[in-house]
Amino acid sequence: MDKPGSLVEVVHKGLDLLATDLMELKEKLRSNDPEIDEYLAKTKRALLDVVDFPQLAAAQLIPPVLTLVKTVADAAPAKHQAQMMAMARIADDAVMCYAKIAALPEPVRAHAAGWFDTHLPGTTELEWIMLIKAFGDQLATTIERYAKRATEGVPTGAPDAILTKAITAIGTTPLHKPRFTKEGIAKVLHDRLSVLNERDFNRRYIAYILRITRASRGESKENLNDLAYCIAADVDTKLGFCDGERMYLRDRNTDVSSCIHEAMHMLSSPAWKQALGDCLNEGATEHFSRVVCKQHNIKYNQNIYMWNVGVFTTIMDVAKLDQSAWEEAYFAGNVEKVRKAIVDISGEEGMQILLEKYQTDEQTARKWLEHCEEYQRTCVVQ
Repeated sequence: MDKPGSLVEVVHKGLDLLATDLMELKEKLRSNDPEIDEYLAKTKRALLDVVDFPQLAAAQLIPPVLTLVKTVADAAPAKHQAQMMAMARIADDAVMCYAKIAALPEPVRAHAAGWFDTHLPGTTELEWIMLIKAFGDQLATTIERYAKRATEGVPTGAPDAILTKAITAIGTTPLHKPRFTKEGIAKVLHDRLSVLNERDFNRRYIAYILRITRASRGESKENLNDLAYCIAADVDTKLGFCDGERMYLRDRNTDVSSCIHEAMHMLSSPAWKQALGDCLNEGATEHFSRVVCKQHNIKYNQNIYMWNVGVFTTIMDVAKLDQSAWEEAYFAGNVEKVRKAIVDISGEEGMQILLEKYQTDEQTARKWLEHCEEYQRTCVVQ
């Protein structure tokens, strides 16, 4: 028997309420009750409350009550079919997702349910529905990672110690950072690193991605659908990010190299990213991070932003610019020489590809490199 007030008991109560609301709604639909819209809204709220319980999967409670939504929808009069079928699709997506999670062996199931739970805070109804479906579709690729991680220990690191090493390494590397002295770097980065557990990191990262995407791309269904799949594919592999004046790392990723990468973002000029886009921003950030790591024999992962670094180093190799021009552009925002070099290499169309947004930076990088090869076959580049 479930303990009073336990999570499973709360879930059971939610399911019972939904079942009751569905039965009431079924009667109201049959009798064409004048207050039907109120009952439709009430049932939808109850449905979303139930869908907002990823613990259903952790507890292996695949609720048969969700299948009732489809039954009621099928019997609804024509004028209410659209609303009911929208609810049925929510239920179908949830059942599909929960069934997949519940079928996983422990401890993978607990990991996956925890991942799913991180999407709850701060998401709109449309975002949440899309994340459910995206997660289900991406589950096959994430199970492997969870299975591997379940057998690994979780390393921890003191934020102060990691940050001190990063600050020292950056400050003593001979990169031309026009806006910063060694002391200035320490001042900008001091006390700006948080090391978070999986749950807290995912919550912050998803809230950050949703916020910047709403601001830059709006809230159309198409954009949110792309974003949902991007998050589902990306959030679990993301090791760190920089949001404004704060850096975040996962507690299973306390490499100094990751901190250096995020610190570079904080030291870079906003004009660089604004003028040259996400793909080159990440490529340059990782390139300069590796310069620091190599200078101080700090290990780094060569697979991190591999495609972005490839695009950035391709441009560096072909463009006839001094190293100082790249550093001036990245750290001080003097980007005109770099922008002209990119246009010379790949034309205005190539520049636009780098500024467009795709689901992943790899897609952007692939498209730019393919365009660049084609462009150079048909143009004479001096």
